[in-house]
Amino acid sequence: MAFVKPVNVRKIVVLTLLLYCAVNGQSQSKFMLSGTVADEHGHAVPDAYVQLLDTFNLVATDNNGRFSLKVNPGEHVFRISSMGFHDYVDTVEVNDDTHLNIVLKHSVQNIDEIIIEGHKATDHDALDNRELTAAFFEQNSGNNFVETLEKIPGINALNTGVGVSKPVIRGLSFNRVLVNNNGVKQNGQQWGADHGLEIDQFGVERVEVVKGPNSLLYGSDGLGGVINILPALVPEEDVIEGKAQTFYKSNNNTFGASSKLAYNHNDFFVRGRITYKTFGDYKVPAESFNYNRYVLPIVQNELKNTAGNELHYGGEIGLQRDWGTTRINVSSYNMEIGMFPGAIGIPRAYDLQSDDDSRDIDLPRQEIQHDMVTLQGNYYLGQSTLRIKAGLQQNLRSEFSEPHSHGATRITDSTALNLDLVTLTSRVELESSFGEWTSITGLSGEWQENKIDGFEFLIPEHRTQRYGLFSLAKRKVSEKLFFTGGLRYDIGSVNTTAHERLMLDSQNDTLYYSLNGALDEQFSSWSGSVGLRYDIDTQNELKLNIGKSFRFPTAAELASDGVHHGTFRHEKGNSELTSEHGYQFDLSFESRLEKWKFNASTYFNYFEDFIYLRPSNRFSQLPEGDQLWQYTQHDAIYTGYELSIQYRLNEHFTFSHQSAYVHNYNIETNLPLPFTPPFRFSHEVEYSAKLGSDRELKIGYRHQKVFDQNRVDRNEKATPGYHVSSAWVGLQSRGEFPFTLRIEAQNLFDQRYLNHLNRYRLLNLPEPGRNITVRLIVPFKIQTN
Repeated sequence: MAFVKPVNVRKIVVLTLLLYCAVNGQSQSKFMLSGTVADEHGHAVPDAYVQLLDTFNLVATDNNGRFSLKVNPGEHVFRISSMGFHDYVDTVEVNDDTHLNIVLKHSVQNIDEIIIEGHKATDHDALDNRELTAAFFEQNSGNNFVETLEKIPGINALNTGVGVSKPVIRGLSFNRVLVNNNGVKQNGQQWGADHGLEIDQFGVERVEVVKGPNSLLYGSDGLGGVINILPALVPEEDVIEGKAQTFYKSNNNTFGASSKLAYNHNDFFVRGRITYKTFGDYKVPAESFNYNRYVLPIVQNELKNTAGNELHYGGEIGLQRDWGTTRINVSSYNMEIGMFPGAIGIPRAYDLQSDDDSRDIDLPRQEIQHDMVTLQGNYYLGQSTLRIKAGLQQNLRSEFSEPHSHGATRITDSTALNLDLVTLTSRVELESSFGEWTSITGLSGEWQENKIDGFEFLIPEHRTQRYGLFSLAKRKVSEKLFFTGGLRYDIGSVNTTAHERLMLDSQNDTLYYSLNGALDEQFSSWSGSVGLRYDIDTQNELKLNIGKSFRFPTAAELASDGVHHGTFRHEKGNSELTSEHGYQFDLSFESRLEKWKFNASTYFNYFEDFIYLRPSNRFSQLPEGDQLWQYTQHDAIYTGYELSIQYRLNEHFTFSHQSAYVHNYNIETNLPLPFTPPFRFSHEVEYSAKLGSDRELKIGYRHQKVFDQNRVDRNEKATPGYHVSSAWVGLQSRGEFPFTLRIEAQNLFDQRYLNHLNRYRLLNLPEPGRNITVRLIVPFKIQTN
């Protein structure tokens, strides 16, 4: 099937929006469902989420605990969720304007809230999932979206410096962790360790993290886990909602601001947001670093040329009618960031001298632009729901540097690498209910083309196509037992172009010659899973999931052959790779008591033909290529556990413990696999106190212990363990002028330590020193009628 490259993404965005705005519909008469939410003492509960489980209506209570939304006549199941309270679920018959008075019971103060998006009340999942709201991201903000998620047991960030991170779930990363952004798989250069996730962390309001095999619903890239960025709440009708926030970080003098607006009139809603951030070179508690036994300087404790700028913006329009909901979302992510010159090629002392400008962005540097438009449609067909999701995205990633030693080849342009990836995604699924059974059946497709440019070569130009057919069934077996099971079949292809490279020295002698022939590989595989959820009682539940998953090899794994700067290695693909298959077992237990919340999970994964990048004992022949790493595959085992305990001593004090451990090894070599997170645990205590009727003060301290990581692959460096602490104070006001102010000290004692998942550790470069962050958030609402 011929691949046709789409026209400019931004032109399609404009045409799509114009076409959508021309479509309208008529709604039948609705009634007003309103209410007041309070606790056992009669105090209003603000910011509680009220959701109709049979539709997509979802609103939040105001400062007085009040809510209102328009609904169709008939019976509705609704749920109310709020941090620190047990969920409230009930059924209401609406044949006229209806008012409810709801009382929530206090529970453990959780860091996250449970919100199920777009499924019926009969939806009971056996997977280990965690769902987060905007409050979580406001209270746990890291340097980027992925670092914020590290607060969840079992999730780590694979870093390059402080600005670039990608998620690791249970030790699995790269193309094994899938990120869905507003219903569409986010596609950038996931295979690269120094290629971050193009997500604006301040534009995220609701996230679902699902750990374990998810190939069944999402395809091969869901083998390790899925991060679902859910759509924002539909705004209240005839109310302009907004939120403005500003932030500062002392370590690299970060200044930034983000704001959003949303409006809904006659069930037609719009929203927009914009974020800008600028930061300077970041500081580390060190005066030197090592490269191949050479000691090189870090002037004034600053990593030169690690400054950057970010600009992200987007918007959404939507229509909500009796027949369903349609949403169109557009976004643009833009980043320019310097790359530490000591991490590119062979570092030279003169390149590391201070330029007396900590905000200067010089060579080498990266420029990233990710444009995306998505369409989500949910349409009610009697007892069934039809869901349509489609997306178009373009990822432009450019790396600029001075040319290295290329002998007789004359290079005048500083564009080292330019990757232009265009992706079209589509997905159609039908959810139907038959008594105690619920089924989801669907089709998915993905088309990609990646073009390259620049004087460096890392991966060839390629085209990929994937198609999948899946079916999932769920059944309420009894009042306590729920079953989930399904099958999926996928086919795909990878087509690469031939690439020949000849590198000469000044005497025209060959330094390195490589020929990557054109590849035309076809793949197909199936996946399946069976899951059980058993509700022991209303406070305890047990989940068991057994599945078979798969993953197709990528173009980078099949045909890469070049220096991957920032990771200190020459990466070489393997055209003989076949699909990898996983056989996975997950077991989790959760208990929610009056003062306790306990969550424990364990897993065992056997991978057949596991594909990974393995360090060799050879150095590259390419100029400044450093160590040679090669893609290979062996059978492997991943196992481990995660534990989370929260205890609410009284209305003031909350304690928590979290720990996670990953153990893996290569069955054929009896060695561990590279990039394995070390064992870690953390303890946290938070004190909260009411200051009057509408203000709350929070003071907290967190200590994390990370153990030595000596279980490394051959030719991979071990990393010593460390302790690191943070402390914070926050003030939240819900009065006439609401705001949230949070001040946090990260790496409180300016500890010098190495992060095993940071590529800069190979140079013995420590993590950032003490960092004071300040964040001010001001929400507002303006009634328009």
